[in-house]
Amino acid sequence: MRKRRSVALLIVTSNAYARGLLAGIMAYVRQHTPWSIYLPELGRGDVPPTWRGDGIIARIETKAIARAVAKTRLPVVDVSAGRHRKNIPWVETDDGAISKLAIEHLLERGFRHLAFCGERRFNWSRWRAEHVQKLAREAGVDFHLYES
Repeated sequence: MRKRRSVALLIVTSNAYARGLLAGIMAYVRQHTPWSIYLPELGRGDVPPTWRGDGIIARIETKAIARAVAKTRLPVVDVSAGRHRKNIPWVETDDGAISKLAIEHLLERGFRHLAFCGERRFNWSRWRAEHVQKLAREAGVDFHLYES
């Protein structure tokens, strides 16, 4: 019989992206038992509590979280675009594909004046802005970038 794996999920549940991550992880767990999941209540950017187990899936969004996760010496997968620990496996959205779908959708509907409203402090927002701007330029449409 396989050993039950104990995995901490350091993922704040306050937004749709994070809840989608959790739904995907739980779908995997249902198909690949036995797993034990530890999901502490955390606010965005909170340093996680001390925990011992087999591994961690975390949104490493700050240097403090990166340090806390590194201290555990456990296997870690990062599901954040923050890239505060570059030497670990990383899972992230395909910002190029997301941008392409958005531009195609708007162009198909006849829009010729496009804008992107972004937030420079987030990598994913900067990356999407770059993709959208490039695709708009290639399509020959008017483009504006707004950053908060």
